[in-house]
Amino acid sequence: MSKAHKTAQAPVRQTRRLAVAPFEGFDRNTTIFLPQGLIDDQLAGLTEGELKIMLCIIRATNSGQRQGVALSVRMLCQGGVPDLLPGRGSGLSPRTVQAACAALETAGYLKVTRRSAPDGSGLPSLFSLPLFALGMSAPVDTGSPRFPGYNASRRMRLPLLVIDRLLAELSGAELRVLLYVLRHTFSQGIPDEVMPMARLVENTGLSLRHTRLAVTGLTTRGILLVQHRQDRERGKIPSRFAVPVLGEASPFAEPGVAAVKAPQPDPAPEIGRPVYLVPGTQAPPQGPTLVLHEPAPEPGSSAPTGILQVFPNPNQPLTPQAAPGAAGIAATGRRSAPSEMVRDLHPAWAAVKRILSTRLAFPIFSERIATTHGVGNGGPELLVAVENEHHRWWVETKLRDQIRQALVDAGYGDLPVRYLNYDGAIPLVPEQND
Repeated sequence: MSKAHKTAQAPVRQTRRLAVAPFEGFDRNTTIFLPQGLIDDQLAGLTEGELKIMLCIIRATNSGQRQGVALSVRMLCQGGVPDLLPGRGSGLSPRTVQAACAALETAGYLKVTRRSAPDGSGLPSLFSLPLFALGMSAPVDTGSPRFPGYNASRRMRLPLLVIDRLLAELSGAELRVLLYVLRHTFSQGIPDEVMPMARLVENTGLSLRHTRLAVTGLTTRGILLVQHRQDRERGKIPSRFAVPVLGEASPFAEPGVAAVKAPQPDPAPEIGRPVYLVPGTQAPPQGPTLVLHEPAPEPGSSAPTGILQVFPNPNQPLTPQAAPGAAGIAATGRRSAPSEMVRDLHPAWAAVKRILSTRLAFPIFSERIATTHGVGNGGPELLVAVENEHHRWWVETKLRDQIRQALVDAGYGDLPVRYLNYDGAIPLVPEQND
């Protein structure tokens, strides 16, 4: 048999699982001074290459204290130079480094002195950071008259870990977001700060989409800490941003600061033993069993004469006819919903509230369902008033299946539901006395 007729099998490539160590945090003892003007004034206007080259020059010149530091393009790309760039460099290509240096020199943000050997070969250029102090005139040899230089007295602390380790790993958007958060938290010695997304977009020069992607990438790797917050009245409110610091606990893990948690699935109801409503008479087996237990009171105690409990039948879903709607009692193991939470002007939505009060966890029912109200009499659809746009999105997406099933069980399966934002006062149905 020739080789052309033989079946060729491609080798199976084994999947390698790389163990990536989690980010441990920034160290307050190993920092470098960074001009505040670079973050406050120039962050939104610099490209990724220009921003990374500026950080490398600041690291090599020790915040401008060294003048005329010789650096080659290879050093700026790869780093690995003791006492100058001991880290991994900028991670950029040589062409990007050359273009960034030329742009920074033209704008006056860097002073570059190009050299050549006697034989005509090139030598590493000399880099300096333009600085001036208050009370002194600006340097006259700046590259551009439009930029006098960085104020030596206005500076911030930046962890060396950002330049030596993270500079080559982060994208331009991630680097901008991280520098801005460090400027307003780590540099000022505060644990966290409230930052609306619009503030990040305006000060970093990124679009909303790239800002969100950058925040997600930084939080996934543990470089950035974000606490997303919700308010019952206003819906989603600005998040709190922080960075992990060695030797310091997370500001969002302190007692009294409640982190937003995803709603957990409801636990399965406990199955109780059947106790009969009247001695010698058994409750209907197709519905839930109403338990009326009358224990013998102890001498001298003021215990109640009767305890009413509900044990749902696990083999049959709970229906509004079998549910104790007037009492508003939830299933065993859950907190009972008060009667005023299940009343409503619209009969269909009142039935939905009674059913959902037995199926949802009490915090979710009280915040998302009890605060809604059915409005309108008759019509082709059921109009439900919600508090705000976030409330409407919550019930339409997260509780859509539960509400639809409750309508089916209540006999309103063909009734469509539409939610309206309404913040006015809606009267409740007066409680009827049986």
